[in-house]
Amino acid sequence: MALKLEIGNTYAPVPPEKQKYNRSGTMKKKHDWRLYAKVVQGDVNLIHQVTFQLHETFQPSAFKKFLPPFETRQQSYGPFTARVSIGFADGSSKHVEHVLVLHGDGARSTLGFQVSGNRLPAVSRPLATRPFGIELELTTSSQCSLDEVRNTLSRALKQVVVQADRSNRSSYCWKLVPDASVQCSFDERGACNPFELVSPKLCAGAGLSAANTVIRALHDQLRCSVRANDSTGFHVHVEVEGATLAQLKALCCAWVKYEGALDLLVDPSRRGDSNRYALSTRRNSHLFHLSNDAARDKLASAACFDELCELMNPGGSRYYKLNLQNLASGRQPTVEVRMHEGTADFQRVGSWVRLLVAFVEHAVSEADVGMTARPKTFAEGRTPQDKLAKLFEWVVKDRKLRDFYLSSACSSSCPSSGVKRSRCECECDHAGA
Repeated sequence: MALKLEIGNTYAPVPPEKQKYNRSGTMKKKHDWRLYAKVVQGDVNLIHQVTFQLHETFQPSAFKKFLPPFETRQQSYGPFTARVSIGFADGSSKHVEHVLVLHGDGARSTLGFQVSGNRLPAVSRPLATRPFGIELELTTSSQCSLDEVRNTLSRALKQVVVQADRSNRSSYCWKLVPDASVQCSFDERGACNPFELVSPKLCAGAGLSAANTVIRALHDQLRCSVRANDSTGFHVHVEVEGATLAQLKALCCAWVKYEGALDLLVDPSRRGDSNRYALSTRRNSHLFHLSNDAARDKLASAACFDELCELMNPGGSRYYKLNLQNLASGRQPTVEVRMHEGTADFQRVGSWVRLLVAFVEHAVSEADVGMTARPKTFAEGRTPQDKLAKLFEWVVKDRKLRDFYLSSACSSSCPSSGVKRSRCECECDHAGA
């Protein structure tokens, strides 16, 4: 199959008052440019990834892009030869050298490639080893007691316990705990057994596999069906043990930046302030009246964690989409994301966990290299759809995950319960274009 790419760089001089010194402090960065590889003819999905290898003085010096637009924007004090490596979906690759032209409007060239129609199986990027935990709020028929649910799960797992409260006991096993916020749905006629299934600490692929085992057991081995309804939620805890104040600030800034985009990935009943158990962090009493830049600056200027926590969760309430109260109380070193609707569908569970772990990992790692002390914000008026595209391009960087959400976000039914719902009016269709 024929594929034609334009490989080149844009150029703009940096105004003298905005020029910054390089790492050694000897040269000013006078040139602003964008190195890119753009498909001008053919199917962009034939490209698996593009790697831009820059001069060794750049730290980092290599930038991998798994989603279009395939580009990296940088500033430098002089020209050099960059290496652009294109990995195709059939497993082949090509390498092109591009000499940066730092005057006029830059330089570009068009190259043709022949790529086979074969495609490697779409796979998600490896899940980071950062530990996580899940909480699934569900209901089952009144004919099935919680003891029966426990016994069913115990046959699939080593141990499951039923607890009368939400204490931290038995953190090594799965727990069934009561949840007063879960109500029986209308078609259950008030006769159901609500419960919350709380996982132990999970990690990487093995953790997702354990979650899959649990969910499959609920569907395949329990004699009564499990259901999710409008009163149920799916919460994810992501561990941040040992995180510095700078890293937590970076995470909070990133959350406020992308919360509107993440809203597009959940049911309309969970967006904005629609759910009192998962209120908007961006719209809380400390931040709603501020511009994007001012909200970022307020979070970045927090003198201590307690101040940061108050800015994100006013009054110490845990009922915000990003809940820091476990950190504040010392109960456990996790941040909790509370915004997803209830589900007993493993694909939704696994995809959401992957996205959130990638989100936290990206924020923390960027803070590690000093890139997000005061991260750039979106311009006022930027649409949630635009932010969603950037979330997958800059943060998540997982084509399979992006494709899953862009296809499922416009689904009109919930596969786990069969309950019709209007997730969206296909507002995500163009987000990855």
